[in-house]
Amino acid sequence: MNRIIKTGFLFILCAFLLVGCSFDLSGINNVVDAVKPIYEALRLTAFERGGFCIVLPQKRSDLTTEGQSLNHCVGGQGYANNHMAGKRLIFFVRKIANREKPFFTMEVDMTDFRICQLYGFGDCSAPKEVRQFAEAFVKKLAPARVTRKTA
Repeated sequence: MNRIIKTGFLFILCAFLLVGCSFDLSGINNVVDAVKPIYEALRLTAFERGGFCIVLPQKRSDLTTEGQSLNHCVGGQGYANNHMAGKRLIFFVRKIANREKPFFTMEVDMTDFRICQLYGFGDCSAPKEVRQFAEAFVKKLAPARVTRKTA
């Protein structure tokens, strides 16, 4: 039954896209405005190691472009919502020699600082050196945990 529901959902989504329907994404184009306090609290600065670097999404379209370039789903609204809420942040793993070209995408759960997903083109798994780089970056994030004030 679950498979039927998923298939139906995908069919409807594809039908919307084929007939040119679009989703209203206005008002959420500037990712930096939404997550700037989180970026600042984590003291996110340049992170480079072993020929790789981290690139932070700057606007909503960066997530879409990443998903389209790597043929995976990070461009979806759920990822953008979680990212802008600070629940699960998206980081782009790039080769230092070509920072503009998508390479791998990492999703990090910010409650326990663990890598939820780390995929390249077509959801391919990360090779050992990319995974080690990603783990080193997340380890650097963990000491700077964001503390949210409650009312």
